[in-house]
Amino acid sequence: MLIKEQLYHDFFNLGALFFIVMINFGNWTISNYQFMWTGAYFDTVMKCFFIYFSVDTIWIYLYPKSVKSPWVIYIHHIFSLVGLSLVPNQIAKMVSSLIFIEINTWLLVCRRLFNNGYLSNYKYLNNIGKVVNTDIKIVSILFYISWIYYRLIVMPQLFYSMVMITLKSQSYSNIGVCIIQGILTLMGIKWSKDLLISKINNQKSSRGL
Repeated sequence: MLIKEQLYHDFFNLGALFFIVMINFGNWTISNYQFMWTGAYFDTVMKCFFIYFSVDTIWIYLYPKSVKSPWVIYIHHIFSLVGLSLVPNQIAKMVSSLIFIEINTWLLVCRRLFNNGYLSNYKYLNNIGKVVNTDIKIVSILFYISWIYYRLIVMPQLFYSMVMITLKSQSYSNIGVCIIQGILTLMGIKWSKDLLISKINNQKSSRGL
């Protein structure tokens, strides 16, 4: 069961991240059945993200019980804020692509609220049945798919692309963004490892091992 501080923080994130992701979609258009970059609202997205990270950091400082590991969030937010302030125009498309990782964060929050019963009135939108006595849930399926895609595929690919651009341009701002992207990529890999271990431990516990 979530405490009051966690619940309020989760609902704040659901609203804020949905708003940012929707604006970010405005940077893309569909042409010949492909997403094409326009960058029409990139500056707006960057400002919204800067405000979001700042507000979220202050929120966690004032209410540290709203998250499990405040210092991990502080580090992530600080690196993200610095990275946003250094983003050069030539990698704007990559940064916009990376922002869609917040879809996974949104699903993470939604999944937690479902699992703790706060969205029980809407569980009919989530449950699609059982297989071998295991509940199959839409949000959980989308969460794991988006986690693997964004944190283990997109983030490393973007880091590699940023390294290639940095080697060609030798720009100090590019070097800074490249370092920060590398750190955030490693954090994503570390969180993936933690998630996998927690799932393995839960399976062992459920089997009485």
